[in-house]
Amino acid sequence: MQILTVGTGSKGNCYVVEIDGESLIIECGSSLFGKLRKSLDYDFSKVKGALISHSHKDHCGDIKYLLQSGIHVASTEATFKGLDKYSGYIHFIKHKKGLKFGDFSVVCVKMVHDVECYGFYIKKGNETLFFATDTTDIPYVLPQVDVIMIEANYSQKILEQRLYDCDIVRSLYDRIRRSHFSIDKAEVVIMQQKRLKAAVLIHLSADNANADEFKHRIEQLGVITEVAKNGEILQFI
Repeated sequence: MQILTVGTGSKGNCYVVEIDGESLIIECGSSLFGKLRKSLDYDFSKVKGALISHSHKDHCGDIKYLLQSGIHVASTEATFKGLDKYSGYIHFIKHKKGLKFGDFSVVCVKMVHDVECYGFYIKKGNETLFFATDTTDIPYVLPQVDVIMIEANYSQKILEQRLYDCDIVRSLYDRIRRSHFSIDKAEVVIMQQKRLKAAVLIHLSADNANADEFKHRIEQLGVITEVAKNGEILQFI
């Protein structure tokens, strides 16, 4: 399994998962399609489909360019608003609905965000991955997977310190806690995975996260841990 991070964080998110010569795009935020094309050497022949978790622009802003390129895309109805002319490439997500893109099997599971949002259980051959971002909770017992890509947007400790220091307004503090996943919650989810090969921490906040600390915390669980970085390719055997 190989994971390319085209973009991660509030400025835009896009990832490419490749297994045995086939690729699946996850997210395509605003102004990232050009970087995605360049990262793939302007060749979409390996791409079997794309998954978009929800309708916020940092996750779906460049979706029309995927559709214009003839890539089949699965997401929510709100994400596809105004894109009816590409209906042949549009697939609507439903909770626990299964999808097939090439040899990739995908099951969509509803997350808890301020708009309709989904996580994805992805399987190809013997390789499995779970992807979750922009949620305050994962209210399910997850299947055991090889790799998990999970949001670690903030630390509750950092957020509370910033509030105490008057470095963040209460409304933003509350919004972050209502719409994003913390490292504290990610740690609990990862602890429940008994055969995990690796964890990839995604969508870290520039102000409310500490990448080195977060990586160390998860490594302490005995799990190979990476923090997603723009332009970086991660390989897992």
